Order: sequence, then C-alpha cells, then structure tokens
Amino acid sequence: MTANQPTPPVREESEHEQGSLIDFKRIGYRALAYWYLIVLSLAIALSVALYINRYSQRIYPVTASVIIREREETSGGELLYKNALIDPYRNYLNEPFIIKSYPLIRKVVEELDFSVTFFREGFLLTTEAYDYVPVQAKLIQIVKPSQGKFTFKVKSEKSYSLEPYENSDVAPQEFHFGDTIEYDGYRLWIAPAENRKFGLIDVPFLMVVRNPSQVTSEYVSKLNVSWAEEGAGVLNLSVNGANPAKEIDFLNGLVRHYQQYDLDKKNQAAERSIEFIRGQLTKITDSLKIFEGQLQQFKKSNRTSGSLSKDGELIFTRIEKFETEKAELTIKSSYYDYLKRIISEDKNLDQVILPSSLGISDPVLGTVLAKLTEAQLEIKTFQANGKSSNPLYENRVNRLNELKREVLESVNSLRTTDKIKLDFLDKQILNAEKQLGYLPVAERQLISIQRNYSLLETLYVFLMQKMSEAGISKASNVSDIIGVNPPMRGGAISPKTSTNLTIAMVIGLSLPLVILILIEIFNTKIQSSEDIARSTHIPFIGGVGHNPIVSNLIVVQKPK
Repeated sequence: MTANQPTPPVREESEHEQGSLIDFKRIGYRALAYWYLIVLSLAIALSVALYINRYSQRIYPVTASVIIREREETSGGELLYKNALIDPYRNYLNEPFIIKSYPLIRKVVEELDFSVTFFREGFLLTTEAYDYVPVQAKLIQIVKPSQGKFTFKVKSEKSYSLEPYENSDVAPQEFHFGDTIEYDGYRLWIAPAENRKFGLIDVPFLMVVRNPSQVTSEYVSKLNVSWAEEGAGVLNLSVNGANPAKEIDFLNGLVRHYQQYDLDKKNQAAERSIEFIRGQLTKITDSLKIFEGQLQQFKKSNRTSGSLSKDGELIFTRIEKFETEKAELTIKSSYYDYLKRIISEDKNLDQVILPSSLGISDPVLGTVLAKLTEAQLEIKTFQANGKSSNPLYENRVNRLNELKREVLESVNSLRTTDKIKLDFLDKQILNAEKQLGYLPVAERQLISIQRNYSLLETLYVFLMQKMSEAGISKASNVSDIIGVNPPMRGGAISPKTSTNLTIAMVIGLSLPLVILILIEIFNTKIQSSEDIARSTHIPFIGGVGHNPIVSNLIVVQKPK
C-alpha cells in the first residue's frame, strides 16, 4: 500500500459477525452428502434396541389385594354370646409390617420350595423352568454349603442324575425319585411333579440350591404392601418377577399364611384361657372329691338324707351366697398373681390372657392389656426383620415398659378394691357363723361340710362355663383377612420396548449429527467467503476457484 493510497475504513463488527462460528447450512449439506452414514447409524441403533427387546429378561408385575374385616362385623361366636375373646384389639397400622415380616414370608418360601430352582439354558438367554420342569424338589438341610449349582437330568420315570455344574471333585451320580438324598453338601428330596409328563428325558436343567434365608430376604425386599386409600381396610400386595406363575403362587401362599396367622392369633386367646382354667379346675376337682366323700360318710354315719331345718337352710343360703362372691374374688386374685408373674418374667407378653375371658369386667385393665399385646407383637416383628437398631424399635420398647407399669398399677388398684369387698364378706360370713352356734351339733357339722362342697361345686360350674365359652369361641373363629382380588399378572414392565426404540432412534440420528458438528467446530480451514467475513474485518474482494477435475474446460463440461 502506497502513502498516497487511502486507508480502508474500519467496519464495525455486526451482530452476525459476532455470532456462532458454526455454519449450520454447511452441516446440512454435509449431512445430505453423507446420508448413508446416518442411515447406517440409525440401523445399528435400532438393531441394538431390537436385540435388547428380544433377549432381555421380561419382568412382570403381579398384584393382589386383601381386606381386613372391621371388628364390628359379627362372627359365629357372637351369635351365642358376647365375649372379648372374639373381639380382640387390632392396630391396623401394624398390618403392612406383619405381612412383610420375615417369619411369615419364610413359611411361604419353605412351603413352596423356592430354595430349589430349575433353569433352562438357551444360546442367548437362561430362563427359569418353573412351569414345565417335570419334578418337584425340596431342600431338607444344608449339610455343608458348596457352589449350589448342579446339572439335573431325568433319566427315566424312576430315576434322575445330578452332577456339579462347574468343575468339581464330586462325581456324577444317579438317584431314584422319592428318595431323600445327600449330594455335595445338600440333603434333598426330589419326586415327579403332579400333572406333568416326563417328556424331557436326558434334557439338562440347571438346578440351583440356595439358603432359604437368602430367598426370604429377596422376597421381603421386593414385596410391596400399601393401603388402597386412606381410611380403607384394603391392602394392595404387589411383587415383580420374571416368572409370573411363580409370583402368583407366592402371593397366594402369602395370603393363605396371613389368614392362618390372623386365625391363630385369635385362637391363642381362647387356648390360653382354656389352659389357665384347666389348671384351676385341677385344684378344685381334687378338693371337691374330698368334700363329696365327707358328705357321703356323714349321711351314712348319721343315717340322714342331709336335709336341713328351716333355720339351718336359711343360714346355709346366706353363707353360700357370701362364699360364692368370695370365691370369685379368689379367682380374680389368682389372675392378678398370674399377671404379675408374666410381667416380671418379661416374656410371651403377646400371649397374656385377657381379663374378660375369666369374667373380670374392668375396661381399663382390658384396654391396657390389649395394647400391651400389640406392643409386644410390634417388637417381635422388628426383631424378626432385623431392625432392632431402628429408632422406632426403641420407641416401642419404651412404650411397652410404660404399659407394663400401667398394668401393675391397675392390678394394685383392683386388689385394693377387692380387699375392701373381701373384708366385708368375711364380716358377713362371721356373723352368719355365730348363728350356727344355736343349731344342733349334727346340723352344724352337716352345714360345714355342705358349705365347703357347695362352694367348690359353684366354682367348678363357673370355670366349666368359662372354658366352654372359650371352646365355642375357638371353634367359631374365622380369619378377618379376606381376599378381594386374586393375584393377577400385568403387562411386562421391563424391557420397555417402545422407550428403547425411541431412544435408539434419537441416538441413531443424533450421533452422526453430533460428529458433523464437532468436525465443523474443530475445522480451522477457510472454506467460504462467509468464513472470512466472520473471522476478519478486511473487505472481501474475490476468490479463486478450485478445479477438482483434470480438464481446464470446466465451464463447458460442468456449467452448473
């Protein structure tokens, strides 16, 4: 540039020039030029998605629901009499924890023999042969844990073979169906399954034996229990698994054992009452036989029919009434001693006998004992699920201790009240006994014997009536757990085929475009006048074309 030549003006940088250095128009042209690569990328992504959809293990949800019947609904026992044995206290908030408790699910796992599982190995996928394996197997004992994997083959309708699935020093062995065997550290029982034919002779199955505790823990973690809605007594149960038939059997077994647990819990009150009453009857029966013998001997020695005079009959009736009331207080005292003993031993508090079963109608004591039973059951549920370190567990323990103190305070209060009644009865009996002194000696002796005999007889009849009521309650009990919806399978929740295909299409289309954008970003070459305009302030005058062909007659040969 010479000195006389004017300096070109400096242009202001426009917003377009300050913008992005990415030329999307050029990227679009490149995408059209390499369309076959985009199609190839899309095809590969869709192929991967189809492969995943085809060979991934499908997971199905299985759901069921049960209703917990309200206490106000009547059962057979209430048609005969009103007894608290058939109307126990129930805390509904505990029910989801009970149905997910480890002991309950452990019973289901052991009943259904889920510790032994059979699989069929395919080229790409191994599936559980729950529905069509021709045998049933039960784990009896783990003698010495090993790898727990065996190759199982049906040899005939009477025999089968086992061999370690992986390299092992244990030799293959053949056994007979129905025999209890011990092989490689496991004691097993294998027999033909009902309603299944032996069509798979010499077909290898993978047999996996696992510890029942491990299987139980898996089901405890994957079982979902929730209320259908707030305020409703309906529980929804759901479990996800690769084999819907197996999960359906599990939920059926769980509901069945849950119903049996509820029924056993209701029957325990009657059984404990019967056991307590039998203990009292044993003591009374022996004494009753002694006084019955004395009465017969007196009648024989004095040659009398045992009839009393009018004055003697009147005095005897008064004494008999007071003695009967005193005997009832004696039974209450025995029950209070039983409560203090079971609380001091601090065990089996969930099995305490309710006072109403013995005719003790104290609402405060009955309510506290019902809450004590529930608190003990909650603590056992936490312990069974291995949640002893849970803060809620500590709260339940503290609550249980408070309830025990309340029971003892209530017992002491009732003892004080009964002591006042007992003193009054003793005073009335003493006054009646003074009037006996005016009767003949023989009649006084007869009244004394009949008095003891009548007292024990009254107690015996009272206790027999209570034991009969408890027996009727036990016989008429039904479970409050009622199935609403049986276990049903839903559609597969995994793999999600439509989602996988959508993701594959997005990836297949976006990956080549991302690569083209990256090429554009990292490309530092000047490829057009727009690149110069964005990169410098120098005016663009013209460009020199590039001839991609050998001939110099490009305008003639390629006019476009």
